Amino acid sequence: MKIFFLFLSLSFATLSWASNPLIRNCRLAGGEFFVVTTDSDELPLCQFGNSYVGALDVMNYSLKLSSSESLLAFLLGEKLCSGKKIEVKELHGPRVLTLCEFGDQSLIDMTTLQSGIESRQNQALLNFLKSK
Repeated sequence: MKIFFLFLSLSFATLSWASNPLIRNCRLAGGEFFVVTTDSDELPLCQFGNSYVGALDVMNYSLKLSSSESLLAFLLGEKLCSGKKIEVKELHGPRVLTLCEFGDQSLIDMTTLQSGIESRQNQALLNFLKSK
């Protein structure tokens, strides 16, 4: 009986991530999907190593649907947030991040932006961006 429930749980978990395009595209890009909260909202992020960007931005970039100001700023080596800074907390975990939200509502972690494309901590994100 335990094996049946384990199989059922694993099947449901696989089905749920496969049916959510933000989770699916984040994972296919090599990232880890998670949700952060503000005082009034929940935001989906995709983590590449130590880099954090908006999950919607990853999906749009992967599928070539649109470019995001956050990823463009990162690729151009900009290190200042030209949008607004948002303090967020991981929904089911201990992480606290400061995000930069650009005018198009794209997101990037301030540490990721400030450390830039030359930083080793951003290598996984850079590899993803160069692969597209």
